Amino acid sequence: MRSKISVFFILLFLTSCRIVTFDKLPGTVLPSFPKTMQGRYLEVIKNNGVKDSQIITINEKAIYSNKYLSKQLINIYDSSYVISQLNEFYFVNIPVSDSSMFSKWMVLPFQFDKKYLYIYEYELNKKTIRRLNRFGIKNIHNSENYFKMNDIALEKYSKKYCKKRKAKKFKRIN
Repeated sequence: MRSKISVFFILLFLTSCRIVTFDKLPGTVLPSFPKTMQGRYLEVIKNNGVKDSQIITINEKAIYSNKYLSKQLINIYDSSYVISQLNEFYFVNIPVSDSSMFSKWMVLPFQFDKKYLYIYEYELNKKTIRRLNRFGIKNIHNSENYFKMNDIALEKYSKKYCKKRKAKKFKRIN
């Protein structure tokens, strides 16, 4: 069950309205996933003594999983998804539409190094809202989950609160 939540958090985020959204993309838009990030990554999940695993593959334009019917999770040829970079953080940005008619982006932060891919989340709760406001990232239109993008503030916030020990961790296998 837990492995179904772990696939790059996409499935969870697409069905949840409890996530922070922004008015624009963070950082600089990238035409593809960086060459150094491309490869295969393994996540081993332990739940009540039972091990499960999944492999995700990142190529130039897409992320694939070995777990699900819809094996292709993200394809940046599809104009829906945009990859961006803000210094050491990368983001998968997904447009969100609702009745407000404002342009909103769901932002999924991640980092990588030579051995691991770390996937974080900006979960919407009172603590996160307080922290974002403290860093200068303010709510827009009195909306609880819609914020004005501020690259400098988001980078500082991410450095402080996106901790590798709390991230979904995928080990590079090639």
